[in-house]
Amino acid sequence: MSQRQRISIARALIRDPKIVILEINTTAFGRRDQGIVEKAMESIMDGRTSLVITQQESRIAKCDTLFVIDAGEVVEKGTFRELSDQPKSLYNRFKRGK
Repeated sequence: MSQRQRISIARALIRDPKIVILEINTTAFGRRDQGIVEKAMESIMDGRTSLVITQQESRIAKCDTLFVIDAGEVVEKGTFRELSDQPKSLYNRFKRGK
């Protein structure tokens, strides 16, 4: 984890915001650092309204509500299970890379 990321996490915790916006991409990290970042993000999100921007299915599955945005418009909304259970959904096409 870079110094810049550590500082950003610390700032978010010190300011104690009610709403946080996070872009989470830990794929470039090693396993150890990925776990550290994931725990820090969970700590930041705890008790707050959080908008999470990610393509990581492990993170997506933990969210209360997913919004699929296409061309600047929300085209689908639901839980991970609801969207995953719709075989023709845009969400599932994104997952399959189509």
